[in-house]
Amino acid sequence: MKRSSHDKQFRVQAGDIVTLSDLTKWKVEGFSFQHEIRVRVKRNSVIRYMAVHKVRDPNGVALIPGTHYLVIVGDSESRFALRLQNFGPCKMSHIRIQGRDKTRKIGGKVVSQIDYKKFCGSERAFDEEPETIAIEVGSQVLMRSDFAADHYYGAIEMAGKYGIVESIDKPTRPLGWASTLMVDFSGVRKQYRIFRFVDASGHMMQLGWSYRVERKNGMLTAKPIRRIDPDRVEWSDPDP
Repeated sequence: MKRSSHDKQFRVQAGDIVTLSDLTKWKVEGFSFQHEIRVRVKRNSVIRYMAVHKVRDPNGVALIPGTHYLVIVGDSESRFALRLQNFGPCKMSHIRIQGRDKTRKIGGKVVSQIDYKKFCGSERAFDEEPETIAIEVGSQVLMRSDFAADHYYGAIEMAGKYGIVESIDKPTRPLGWASTLMVDFSGVRKQYRIFRFVDASGHMMQLGWSYRVERKNGMLTAKPIRRIDPDRVEWSDPDP
């Protein structure tokens, strides 16, 4: 049973069993650093590198958006354990991870050189059911600049920019293409699929979830309905 993570310290070390968003169990083999702290996990013969905010530790603790964490390496049980300690609040829907120790490394990176933020597009832990996405004509949206900005069909040039929704467009053929948004980015009009946007509440479609999309009276909603592979996002779209 998962426990509240707000006041608990996140801790993992090699050999621990951690949980991913699809609730599968994986064994920790080590850590790496490539723009973020990643946990190297293995299950059967499959190896994955998961961002640290995308795993739940053996005690059921996960990182929570809106929190600033301090990186600590080592404790009385293991000098190689990774600990992330609640260091105070952070901007809503963001996680900040910062280190101060100049003598230790994690994944080959000196701890004091670690200081980054991750925009989560949710106020909930990675494996909890995310918020329903709601976008209406005339509302402001943000083009994602994370994994989904260049996922599936190439990079998006408007990544990180705000725009106003001009229209919510139906698929062009039955059982074919997905709903799209026509968005005005300060005079530049672009049309993209819905998973690429952050809604006016700061929420976005989350990797690891399948969504049900509905369109009605100039409003589009995408409700999470089931868990899927942690590296994918998918949705069922109503026919034209």
